[in-house]
Order: sequence, then structure tokens, then C-alpha cells
Amino acid sequence: MVSTQTIKTKPLNRRIYLVLSILAIATLAAYWPSFTVPFYLDDRLSVVENHLLHTGSVIELWQVYGMRFVGYLTFWLNAQTSTNSIEALHLTNFAIHLMNGGLVFLLARLLTRHFVLNLEDKQIVFFAAVVSLVWLVHPLNTQAVIYIVQRLASLVTLFYLIALFSYFKIKLEQFSILWLLAFVISIVFGLLTKQNFLTLFVFILTFEVVFSEKNRQVRYWQAFLIAFLLLALVYPFTPVLFKSISVLTKETTAISRFDYFVTQTVVIWLYIKKLFLPVSLQLDMGVMVANPSSGLHFVALLAHIALIGLAIKAKRYMPLFTIGILLYYAGHSVESFVIPITDLAFEHRTYLPNVGLTIAFCSLVHKYCKGYSSQLVLASVLIVLLLIVTTYKRNQLWQDPYSFYQNDYQLAPESPRAMEAFALQLIAKGELDKAEPLLLKSVNENLIQGKVTVTGLNNLMLILFQQGKYQAAINTAMVSLKYIKQPKDKSLILSTIAYGYIKMGWCDFARGLSNKAVQLDSSNVRAKEYFAYCTQT
Repeated sequence: MVSTQTIKTKPLNRRIYLVLSILAIATLAAYWPSFTVPFYLDDRLSVVENHLLHTGSVIELWQVYGMRFVGYLTFWLNAQTSTNSIEALHLTNFAIHLMNGGLVFLLARLLTRHFVLNLEDKQIVFFAAVVSLVWLVHPLNTQAVIYIVQRLASLVTLFYLIALFSYFKIKLEQFSILWLLAFVISIVFGLLTKQNFLTLFVFILTFEVVFSEKNRQVRYWQAFLIAFLLLALVYPFTPVLFKSISVLTKETTAISRFDYFVTQTVVIWLYIKKLFLPVSLQLDMGVMVANPSSGLHFVALLAHIALIGLAIKAKRYMPLFTIGILLYYAGHSVESFVIPITDLAFEHRTYLPNVGLTIAFCSLVHKYCKGYSSQLVLASVLIVLLLIVTTYKRNQLWQDPYSFYQNDYQLAPESPRAMEAFALQLIAKGELDKAEPLLLKSVNENLIQGKVTVTGLNNLMLILFQQGKYQAAINTAMVSLKYIKQPKDKSLILSTIAYGYIKMGWCDFARGLSNKAVQLDSSNVRAKEYFAYCTQT
């Protein structure tokens, strides 16, 4: 005789399998053109031409990549099994994205079941499916899936979602050793994939404070006591500790923490706008440092505070909206807060936080439209279909680097990265006259911001050399050298300068520069050739 529990469970399981199949088909339809997209930016250098991935051991991988070990371990596995076939790399990225979509569905279903009352199983499954579908096929997520090196963004999201789902399973249902193991293991793997995994703890802490059933006054006293004890523990070490933290939480010293934070107050609203209006998507958003800040940035900050305050206030009536907003802002709390990063804005940074924003938005729509079920289903289907078509077209654009970078340049004509990227495509087509002014302007704009990209500088020098402008190329490189920190990058530029001196007939200068270039990077073959040539001359 079949139990009642079994009878109730079977239809639900069939629904889940059906939903997962729909998720896979819809995502495959949206990303079908992505499997033949060529390499972009640092894809080739970081993956294809990375000899460590081909000949190195796992131990060497750990020694080099440390806190990003797990991400590069997946690239290493690709290299060992498929010699970095572009199709295999894209297929791996796609599989990670699809698994993330499945986890978003399970997470949304779990949260809906516990925080939204009086819903039937089929309604819960429908809501979770819409959340997952919107997130999976949204064109804003394409950068984290197609841009191969950004696998780290999608992979850290995978471990983040596993940890988050495990946490809610333990908290909302019952304690289980298996879920605890999943929670702990995903934390370890997440921390060894990308630093923004730390935002998980920001979310959990915020969630616990906001949704705690304890008396508010008791919570405040507990928070005060914990803060006091932590301060007492670290106080003797504060000078060294704060200095170490300051160094570890800065990717660049060219931007102050305040300027970075002020800039991000507007950047996050740009991210939100792109979620609701996914047009004019681009690799580099062309955002400039907000220095000095303006009234716009103050209004943007107030709007963020108001949105978070509204979400907390609405926790009793729209708990999923509250959870989604907290998850969104927690997800941005590393890359879009007070840790200065050279690149001010990138669409792939929205990949993880948009899980929260999608949950928040869908819960808001569901709250006020649940009385119109047929209209809601139709609207959901139309929105998903529109997103699939938009993502498909975005993936098609990625297939042609010239059109892709031309589009980026047209959208952000003042962006140094967009200028440089499009200039490199012009060089590939032999249009050097058009490429030179773009590269020159790109290098100068970067120098004003206290940075320089080695690829752009090196290509600019080579163009100037071809035109016989040796001294102009060398002068530009000399000014730029103080902003180049990596020994391998310095070695490349020094060897290119040496080439210029050889062309000018000044082998003494070229020999010294070539020798220094070899000292910085023993694998610099050109520097060795230039040194040998000048030694024999």
C-alpha cells in the first residue's frame, strides 16, 4: 500500500524535473552561439598560453595561485583533458552557469516554502522557476559565462549558492551532518576561488540580525558586547593589524577608498538599471573616478540607504523582498564598497548579487499580482522569451571581436580600455593610421589615472616604430614604466625599448636594457636575442 507522503511527493518531483529540463533548454537556446566565441582580453595569456596549466603540477598551481587555486585548477583540468579546446572551455563555463541556475531554483523554492504562506506546491515551484529562468537567461550575466577567465565569478557563485542553500536547510528545516559538511566544504572551496566569497558571511550576519526574533534591545547589547570583546583582543596589535589589512584590501593605490566608495554609489545604480533595462551592454562600462564627489553621489547614497531601510521595514509583509535586497547589497560589499579596484565597473560583478535582486523583484511582482495568475504566467513567459532572444543576440556579438569592440567603443568613446581594445582590432585589420591616435589617447588617459596597460603601451610603441617615431615611442614608455609593477610586464616593455634603440643604432643602451629585461623575466626570448645581437655588434 502506498503511503500518503509518497502520493504527495511524486507529482512535486515530476514538476521539479520538468522545471529543470525547461531551465536547461531555455539556457541552451540563449547561449547556443557562445560555444565558438574566441578568446578575449587576458583569456589567451591566462589560459591558453599559461604553461603552468599544461606542464605544471597541482602543487605548483597552489603555490602560484593561492587564494584562486580552485578556479585555476579547473583550467588545469581543461588543459589536461582537452588541450584548452575553446569549445571545452566554453562548455565548462556553460555547465557551471546551468548548475548555478538549478541552485537558484532550489534556493528560491526553499525560501518561498518557508517565508510565503498559503501557497500550493505548484505555485511555489512556478515562482522559483521564474526566478531561476530570469536569472539564467538574463543578458547581463553573459560576461561571467562567455569571457572565459571570468569563470572565477561563476564558480565562486556555485560554492556561494551551495553554502547558502545548506545554511537555510539547516536553519529552516533541520540540522543534518550532510548539510553541515556541504556548508563547510563549499566555504573552503569558495574562499579558494575568489575573495568576494567573503560576502556570504556579510549576508548571514545581516540576515541573522534583521530576522532575529529576539528583543531588539537584547540584540543591540549582544552586538555591542561582541564588538567590545573583539576590540579588546585586537587592540594590542592594532598598528600592525590595520597596516596589514590596509595593504591586503587595496588592489590599487591610485584611487582612495573614499573616492572609490563614492564612485560605487552611482555604479551600483547603473548595475540595477542594466538588470531592468538590459541594453547598451559592454565589456568596460567607461566609468570614471568621482573626484570630487557631487550632489548626485550623495543622492545615490541616500537612495541605497532608503532601499535597504524599506526592505528591512517590509520583512514581515514581504520577507523574500527583504532577503533578496540584503543578498544583493551583501554580494556587492567587497568589489563595490571601500576596497579600491583598478577597474571601477564590470558587468560580471553583478552575476552573484543579481541572484538577490531577481528574488526581490520577482517576489514584489508576485505579491501584487498573485490575484491575476493567468496574466502573470503569460507576462512571465513573454519576459523570459524576450530575455532569451536578447541574450542570444548578445552572444552572437561576442563571436566577432571587431564588431564587439567597435560596439564597446561607440558606447564608451572616452574609455581607455574601449579605445585600446578597438585599436588592437584595427591593427589586426592593418588600419594602423586609425589605431595610433586611439592607442595614444588610451595610454595618456591611463597615465592621468596613474595606471597603464602593458598590451596597449607595447602596441603603441610598435606602431610608432613602424612609422620611424622611435624617440616618441621611447619617451612614452619611459614615463609609463613607473606605473608597471609586474616584473614580466616591465621586462616586455624594456625589451621593446631596446628594440627601438637598436633601430636608432644605439646598441649600448639596447644591450643594458635587454640585460635588465632578462633579469626580470628569464623567459623573455626577444630580450635575449637583442642582447646577443648588441654584444656581437
